[in-house]
Amino acid sequence: MCTPESRTFTAMNIGSVLAAPPILERASKSKYRRRRSMTMNILVVEDEFYTRKALVQLILDWNSASKVFEAEDGLEALEMMDTCKPDLVFSDIRMPRIDGLELLALIREKYPSVVSVIISGYDDFIYAQQAIRFKAEQYLLKPVERQEMVALLNRISEHKVSSAEIWLEERLAACLYEEQSFASESNEFGSIDAYTTAVLRADGLQRDIVKQIARRMLSMRGIPFVLSNDRRHSDMVILWMYATDASKDNHLRDRQQILQDVIQAYAETAGGVLSIGLSTVKRDVRELAKSYIEAKHAVLYRLIMGNNIVFDASDMGAVTPYNHEWMNNWITQIDHKVINNRFGDAASLVRKLIAEVSEVRLSVHALYDMCAKITAILNSFIESENKRTGELMPYVEQIDLHQYDSTDEIADKLANLMESAASKLASSSSKFDITEDMKLYVQQHFHQEIILEDLAKNKYFTDPSYLSRLFKNKVGTSFSQYLLSYRMNKAKSLLESDFILSVSDVASAVGYSDYSYFIQMYKKHFGATPGKVKRQKTAERLASKKDSFVIFI
Repeated sequence: MCTPESRTFTAMNIGSVLAAPPILERASKSKYRRRRSMTMNILVVEDEFYTRKALVQLILDWNSASKVFEAEDGLEALEMMDTCKPDLVFSDIRMPRIDGLELLALIREKYPSVVSVIISGYDDFIYAQQAIRFKAEQYLLKPVERQEMVALLNRISEHKVSSAEIWLEERLAACLYEEQSFASESNEFGSIDAYTTAVLRADGLQRDIVKQIARRMLSMRGIPFVLSNDRRHSDMVILWMYATDASKDNHLRDRQQILQDVIQAYAETAGGVLSIGLSTVKRDVRELAKSYIEAKHAVLYRLIMGNNIVFDASDMGAVTPYNHEWMNNWITQIDHKVINNRFGDAASLVRKLIAEVSEVRLSVHALYDMCAKITAILNSFIESENKRTGELMPYVEQIDLHQYDSTDEIADKLANLMESAASKLASSSSKFDITEDMKLYVQQHFHQEIILEDLAKNKYFTDPSYLSRLFKNKVGTSFSQYLLSYRMNKAKSLLESDFILSVSDVASAVGYSDYSYFIQMYKKHFGATPGKVKRQKTAERLASKKDSFVIFI
């Protein structure tokens, strides 16, 4: 029966076993604690009783939450593979019935995702050569050094965490940006019984600190999780917590308190503001995109209810109303003012409307709809004016609520749009230059995701191919190249002028969520990596200070 408890000794009762000559020297558990380790299922295949128990204890010393299973030979190990679903197999070579190398070959054939490690007392080149052939992670000789074993476990666990993060980011990208359906086969997590998604929104360029704190606290609680940067918003982190065993999903039930502890730790560590949106618990992994959207909506309640709070999507609907009639009354008044060219009065009404949103605590969905309807009012008026005058005034973009820190900022934005529309409509006498507006858009939004097709469809209401040709004909370069050059020059300026920002911070500041891709583009553009440029400028600055000091002396 595949039960780790039935064939695993605890730290208390294994003392008598270790009275025999151990293969490993005991050491402090805390010394080897790994922040990025993840709980793994580990199968130890060894026919020597004392050696097997010592290996089991070493693994538990490394991570007491690990599930460790035991088999006395290769045949028993094969019979356990489907039920125990190990992530990692430690196997001796010489064993009865099926030896370690044959077991390794069968695991490689039937379970290619399982990591295998050979532990043997034979320093034999032929054995090692065969182990390499069957893709063994490592060939360890007895007696095994404790530090060597712990380093190996850390490396494998780290790889699992990294692979999981990459997998989640790819799945989210496929679901959210490529509109692909989610498939649960062949993922890094095996059978997922339940999961929940959280979106963590921090002030400033603090994503790395947020991830470090969340990773540390969740690891301490033994919660399986994956962290990933949000590709749409550079101040957000996606946290995915999951359970692979229905009997152990209590952590998901305590998820709100756990995340509130993360907020407190962030406030104590960084002294900043952190708000978290949390989805409901899901059991169908194909609803990953839905879970993400729930969390993304939930975190917006910080605009209405304040920061440093965990906003649970399962509670928000009952707490905050929509109040359709109340909202439409306001929108009708604003529309009437705009139609009559009374933009000053319309701007005042907008400020009053948004201020009351927080007072009556309307739902985020109501706030979304308000902003959309006010934008539609403006665009309707702009369209009618364009037809009347024959000019091409750009339409107003839909507001992305995630970019704002408060409802006051949203009110200012909408009111300013009203006032700006009035000013432009009154003073516009020359034809609108769409290419200059595109360049201005890049200068104002280079730190965000910019896609030409989106601009053509949602901002300029024209064909993307036409917009691309128009830009290249007038500017002399393609839009993508102009955007790249502008971002690279901004990055260079930041690297040369701000010695506190890391290369990762600079990448985020100029619109790159993929750190490696940013380095690749920077090197291609300037012929040197950003890290090298930063080091050179730092050295030049230090040398300059040194020369100034010598002259002063």
